[in-house]
Amino acid sequence: METGNIKSVLKSFAEEFDLEFKNDAENIIKDKIKEINQDGDIDLENNEDVNNAIQEIASLMIQVVDRGDVKENLLIPRLKVVIRYKKNESKWNKVDRHILFIQRIIEMLKEGGRAVIVLPQGIFNNSNEKYVRKFITEKARILGVVGLHGNSFKPHTGTKTSLLFLRKFTQEEIRKAQNHTDYPIFFAVSKISFKDNSGIYLYAKDEEGNKLLDDDGNPIYQTDLYHIADAFKDWGLKQLDRGDQMYEYLKN
Repeated sequence: METGNIKSVLKSFAEEFDLEFKNDAENIIKDKIKEINQDGDIDLENNEDVNNAIQEIASLMIQVVDRGDVKENLLIPRLKVVIRYKKNESKWNKVDRHILFIQRIIEMLKEGGRAVIVLPQGIFNNSNEKYVRKFITEKARILGVVGLHGNSFKPHTGTKTSLLFLRKFTQEEIRKAQNHTDYPIFFAVSKISFKDNSGIYLYAKDEEGNKLLDDDGNPIYQTDLYHIADAFKDWGLKQLDRGDQMYEYLKN
């Protein structure tokens, strides 16, 4: 973590834990990080050394709180995710780009606005990404999750990804804590890829081997995503019939 990012980190923690920091908090923590970075004895490959550094920052962060209260056992795991040392460098790593990506998209949405985001599947599965899922569910209603085939982004990457469908809560919904109620979510997994293992696009063909075309004359991809889209619409309309207004847009 470079010292230029301290202000945004403090702001993030202030919002997450409902805190106010002292006016000189930024400079105090900057000085501590500079001290840690200049410590020639720290081994960046040693978890104990890194954990000790995080412990120092957590303790200092609690000391510079002006209003509010946060337990150290809650703050330290959060710091471990947000702040990481760069390998073989005496400086800190920045927040993962996909975290900032999610935050920025949600911020840009209007209240009640919808988005579809492509994310690494680990965001949905990994235990150390729990805080990301918590952030999303506090800010937005999850409408659906669609697991994409592993070939979807080849040849650039074979990372498994998923589509996250969400709708941003309104301030009124957040105030009424409607985001904490249980609700159904549409789930699907794509089994038929529109690309082969080399990343070459695959097209639907007729019995004679000719590419099938849509109404606009464009070739139709070989994929089950069309069926998943139809299934999502049908499912959403059923939810609407049950009184869930989140899917009202599907009527059109």
